[in-house]
Amino acid sequence: MNTEQQQRQKSLKQESSNSTKRLKRSSQQQRKQYEKRRFLFHALTYPTNRWALSYHYFVSGLMIMDLTFLSLATVEEYYHWSSLALKMTDATIFTVLSIEFCIRLWAVPHIPRYRGFCGQLRYISTPCSLLDLLVLIITGVLLAKQLMLIKHHHNSFDWLRFVQILKLIRLDIPFKRWRLVMSVIWMQHQQLYTIFYVCSICLILLSFTMYFIEHDQPGTKFTSIPKTFWWSIISLLTIGYGDMYPQTTIGHLIASLVFLFSVSLYAVPSGIIATGIALKVSEQKRHKKKHIRRRLPADKTDKISRNISCIMFPSEYS
Repeated sequence: MNTEQQQRQKSLKQESSNSTKRLKRSSQQQRKQYEKRRFLFHALTYPTNRWALSYHYFVSGLMIMDLTFLSLATVEEYYHWSSLALKMTDATIFTVLSIEFCIRLWAVPHIPRYRGFCGQLRYISTPCSLLDLLVLIITGVLLAKQLMLIKHHHNSFDWLRFVQILKLIRLDIPFKRWRLVMSVIWMQHQQLYTIFYVCSICLILLSFTMYFIEHDQPGTKFTSIPKTFWWSIISLLTIGYGDMYPQTTIGHLIASLVFLFSVSLYAVPSGIIATGIALKVSEQKRHKKKHIRRRLPADKTDKISRNISCIMFPSEYS
């Protein structure tokens, strides 16, 4: 009986040790799989290292090449070779985006709320995933139409190619540059609102004044106030198409004042925004330097302070 009990205990110990080993192996495998999924998802969504950035630049280059070949395909001389290059570019884009979307779906379960089938559907319903899926579907539709309509020079679905430009916006997913510009506009919104108010008042006064001066002249183009508004807008923007111009001396004088006023008026908001962007970038750099200093270990900071004190007070350390 004792031998049987000992054998049972040994078998139980072996089973428990085997189960613990299996659990360790499974946990290690799960950990490795989690790290792989996390690495791939962050490389495709938030590119920081060299390889991820090179891939995103490659995708943006493919999009630009696609639009370039599309524009060349509208020229009769370059139609044959540009249409062939367009098909090859579309096939490459469709393959790359399909693989990327599948990798995203495989890697997204490392986030707890996107685990399981319902979690993946929840991830697909996010705006960024819908944008990727839209670009992928449009690229597939365009590729299929090109393969079916080889001899047609003008495809009614070519305007869908411009939706692929949204993929370039998708590359900057943290929207750092957009947030920088919007934060500067929000900080300087009072000054910009003042300039916009002054421009609106000047536009209204200029339109009504020019209309009442020029509408009685023979062969005038200022036949209505909306047309005069059009002239005022292109004059304030310093575009000057030349389709409308004053004929009287007073009209010429007012137009000259408008041109001088518009140059100084539109230089002010550009200077405000440029100054705000420069201040914001310098503030971010200072914040980044402070963050790096805080992350320095204690021994390194002690060495740095000791070296500085040795340089400044050499007599104390001689």
